[in-house]
Amino acid sequence: MDWVSDQDALLQAIRAAPDDDTLRLVYADWLDEHDQPQYAEFIRVQCALARLSKGAPSRAALCQREQELQTWHGYRFLQSGPPRVVRGMTFARGLVEQIQMPARQLLQDTSLLHWHPTLHTVVLDDVEVGQIPILVRLPWSERLAALELRARLGDNPFPDWGSFPQAVEQIGDTEAELLVTLNRFEHLGSFGLACFVIEDGARQQLLAGFGDRLRLVYMR
Repeated sequence: MDWVSDQDALLQAIRAAPDDDTLRLVYADWLDEHDQPQYAEFIRVQCALARLSKGAPSRAALCQREQELQTWHGYRFLQSGPPRVVRGMTFARGLVEQIQMPARQLLQDTSLLHWHPTLHTVVLDDVEVGQIPILVRLPWSERLAALELRARLGDNPFPDWGSFPQAVEQIGDTEAELLVTLNRFEHLGSFGLACFVIEDGARQQLLAGFGDRLRLVYMR
């Protein structure tokens, strides 16, 4: 088994049992053996912090080290693979759990979903309606818990200070039918759409499909 296959097997094990820190620590050992000691330490430090009480004497030192390693690891994350624009990212016990980025960045490199098996909350910016058929078919984690799509805005989103952003992306019945297929993820507890124009029929489809899990922001 080559090292890529070995890493893939470890990540798939973590994906299957994300609450098992033993698997994360085994992955940290693997990283140590493959010249990634800072990332290995980052996983160990965050796992240790997750087990400590708030008043534990060693907590302050571990928190300081966590911040140092997170700065390094966040930079490394942005430098790996194709250039990325990431607007928000949260790690837990060493692995990415939440991310905000432009939709086109994810579509250019969907391997991000594979290499980050604990990713459960995603916010995608600058979404175009034409991207929806691809986005709903991406290999999302079965544990996807929250997904928000924020529409691309017009070239002049703030024509004056008293106006809302100018929505230009329109969701019709076809797009709504595709979006409702995301119901296949049993852990999806929140689905958001921001700054889209939604036709009445499409809105009804979305409400029927998602119920109180649907979050609509700045709609018309």
